[in-house]
Amino acid sequence: MWDTLQREFLSVERARRVYDVETAIPGDVDAFPAGYICADDDVIVGLQTDTPLKRPMMPAGGWRMVETATREAGLEPDPRIKEIFTRYRKTHNEAVFDIYTRASAPPGART
Repeated sequence: MWDTLQREFLSVERARRVYDVETAIPGDVDAFPAGYICADDDVIVGLQTDTPLKRPMMPAGGWRMVETATREAGLEPDPRIKEIFTRYRKTHNEAVFDIYTRASAPPGART
């Protein structure tokens, strides 16, 4: 398994700096099917995406981080995912600041 990882994945990552970045599926514990380094061995090894060394997109941490990371890898994030995470969802920080702003505002204040 280690030879497969070295030959097919690590050598590519060393040459490019980043092997690959997911641009269409937000990362989550069940976002991808079981991942194999070598399907012939049938050994599932806790991969975060569908391919070894492929970096997951984690938009809940902030959209700017996703755009920066994917562009540094020479890719563009899926525009549909961008719309969801910039228009319909809040980041953790946005939600925290919204809650604290409302909770700490004096009665009758506009927030």
